[in-house]
Amino acid sequence: MLFIAPLTVNMGGVIYANVLSISMDRQATREVVEFGDAGPHVVFADVAEMRTKVVITMDVGLEPVGMVSFAPGEALTISFDYGINGAEASKRRVIVAQGVVMGYTYAMKQGKPVARVVELLAVSSDGSADPITQIIL
Repeated sequence: MLFIAPLTVNMGGVIYANVLSISMDRQATREVVEFGDAGPHVVFADVAEMRTKVVITMDVGLEPVGMVSFAPGEALTISFDYGINGAEASKRRVIVAQGVVMGYTYAMKQGKPVARVVELLAVSSDGSADPITQIIL
């Protein structure tokens, strides 16, 4: 999922107005794949374990230098609101139960604002519940 210019972003109880985008990617970490005797193609596939990575890209030009840093290993609750085509009427909220900061970097491109890129790993409350929920406001 990719969210461009979310309306509001709350990370660890702090509201950020300078978020350019949020992406959420899921990747299998343990998969089950079986082949049959009739040919070379897969007859069964399942994902036993997966990771959900959340990447938040922020414009650092709107905040004082050195204002906020995210420490690897820090756990944050994250929620953000977005609207389809930025419309307030279609507003929805995405909640990440808990995200653990894996690291952050800075991206600089000529003619573009300096961006902080924060990578988090979403953590489930019990291992079976999806760490990401979406509600209609």
